[in-house]
Amino acid sequence: MAADNEVLQLATSYLPRNITKGTQIEDDNSGPGGIYARLEELGYELSSYTERVSIGRADEQEAKQMNISPGEPVYRLWRTAWSSETPVEVNNITITGNRYELVYELPAN
Repeated sequence: MAADNEVLQLATSYLPRNITKGTQIEDDNSGPGGIYARLEELGYELSSYTERVSIGRADEQEAKQMNISPGEPVYRLWRTAWSSETPVEVNNITITGNRYELVYELPAN
Protein backbone atom coordinates (compact mmCIF):
# COMPACT_ATOMS: atom_id res chain seq x y z
CA MET A 1 0.00 0.00 0.00
CA ALA A 2 1.41 3.35 -1.00
CA ALA A 3 0.64 7.06 -0.93
CA ASP A 4 2.50 9.87 -2.65
CA ASN A 5 4.85 7.28 -4.21
CA GLU A 6 5.91 6.06 -0.75
CA VAL A 7 5.26 2.48 0.37
CA LEU A 8 3.47 2.71 3.70
CA GLN A 9 2.88 -0.96 4.41
CA LEU A 10 3.22 -4.42 2.99
CA ALA A 11 0.10 -6.56 3.30
CA THR A 12 -0.89 -10.01 2.10
CA SER A 13 -4.38 -11.36 2.64
CA TYR A 14 -5.27 -15.03 2.86
CA LEU A 15 -8.91 -16.04 2.41
CA PRO A 16 -10.62 -19.44 2.33
CA ARG A 17 -10.86 -20.63 -1.28
CA ASN A 18 -14.29 -22.14 -0.66
CA ILE A 19 -15.51 -18.57 -0.01
CA THR A 20 -13.64 -16.69 -2.75
CA LYS A 21 -13.78 -19.14 -5.69
CA GLY A 22 -15.39 -17.48 -8.69
CA THR A 23 -16.11 -14.19 -6.90
CA GLN A 24 -14.98 -10.62 -7.47
CA ILE A 25 -12.65 -11.09 -4.46
CA GLU A 26 -10.30 -12.95 -6.83
CA ASP A 27 -10.10 -9.98 -9.24
CA ASP A 28 -7.15 -7.58 -9.16
CA ASN A 29 -9.64 -4.86 -8.20
CA SER A 30 -12.33 -6.25 -5.92
CA GLY A 31 -14.40 -3.06 -6.28
CA PRO A 32 -15.65 -0.33 -3.92
CA GLY A 33 -15.22 -1.27 -0.27
CA GLY A 34 -12.63 -3.94 -1.11
CA ILE A 35 -12.72 -7.55 -0.04
CA TYR A 36 -14.59 -6.83 3.20
CA ALA A 37 -17.53 -5.39 1.24
CA ARG A 38 -17.49 -8.44 -1.05
CA LEU A 39 -17.44 -10.80 1.95
CA GLU A 40 -20.46 -9.05 3.43
CA GLU A 41 -22.28 -9.25 0.08
CA LEU A 42 -21.69 -13.01 0.22
CA GLY A 43 -23.35 -13.16 3.62
CA TYR A 44 -20.24 -13.07 5.82
CA GLU A 45 -21.02 -10.17 8.15
CA LEU A 46 -17.81 -9.14 9.87
CA SER A 47 -18.18 -9.45 13.62
CA SER A 48 -14.68 -8.94 15.02
CA TYR A 49 -10.96 -8.79 14.36
CA THR A 50 -8.08 -10.34 16.23
CA GLU A 51 -4.65 -8.73 15.91
CA ARG A 52 -1.36 -10.19 17.03
CA VAL A 53 1.39 -7.54 17.00
CA SER A 54 5.13 -8.06 17.32
CA ILE A 55 8.20 -5.95 16.63
CA GLY A 56 10.95 -7.12 14.33
CA ARG A 57 13.64 -5.84 12.03
CA ALA A 58 13.16 -5.28 8.32
CA ASP A 59 14.79 -7.95 6.19
CA GLU A 60 16.51 -7.09 2.90
CA GLN A 61 13.38 -7.49 0.76
CA GLU A 62 11.11 -5.54 3.12
CA ALA A 63 13.68 -2.75 3.42
CA LYS A 64 13.97 -2.48 -0.35
CA GLN A 65 10.18 -2.43 -0.83
CA MET A 66 9.62 0.19 1.90
CA ASN A 67 12.72 2.27 1.09
CA ILE A 68 14.24 1.88 4.55
CA SER A 69 17.50 0.40 5.78
CA PRO A 70 17.70 -3.32 6.52
CA GLY A 71 17.36 -3.90 10.24
CA GLU A 72 15.11 -0.90 10.91
CA PRO A 73 12.28 -1.67 13.36
CA VAL A 74 8.98 -2.79 11.85
CA TYR A 75 5.62 -3.77 13.27
CA ARG A 76 4.40 -7.20 12.22
CA LEU A 77 0.66 -7.66 12.51
CA TRP A 78 -1.37 -10.79 11.88
CA ARG A 79 -5.02 -9.71 11.66
CA THR A 80 -7.84 -12.24 11.50
CA ALA A 81 -11.27 -11.05 10.37
CA TRP A 82 -14.15 -13.06 11.79
CA SER A 83 -17.74 -13.60 10.70
CA SER A 84 -19.33 -15.03 13.82
CA GLU A 85 -17.04 -17.97 14.63
CA THR A 86 -15.70 -18.32 11.07
CA PRO A 87 -12.32 -16.81 10.16
CA VAL A 88 -12.82 -15.21 6.73
CA GLU A 89 -9.45 -13.49 6.21
CA VAL A 90 -5.97 -13.50 7.68
CA ASN A 91 -3.85 -10.48 6.78
CA ASN A 92 -0.07 -10.37 7.25
CA ILE A 93 0.89 -6.70 7.58
CA THR A 94 4.35 -5.13 7.91
CA ILE A 95 4.65 -1.42 8.68
CA THR A 96 7.68 0.69 9.56
CA GLY A 97 8.15 1.45 13.24
CA ASN A 98 9.01 5.12 12.76
CA ARG A 99 5.94 6.03 10.67
CA TYR A 100 3.17 4.63 12.85
CA GLU A 101 1.79 4.61 16.34
CA LEU A 102 -0.52 1.73 17.22
CA VAL A 103 -3.45 2.76 19.44
CA TYR A 104 -6.08 0.34 20.74
CA GLU A 105 -9.27 1.05 22.63
CA LEU A 106 -10.48 -1.88 24.72
CA PRO A 107 -13.66 -2.22 26.77
CA ALA A 108 -13.06 -2.30 30.54
CA ASN A 109 -15.76 -4.90 31.23
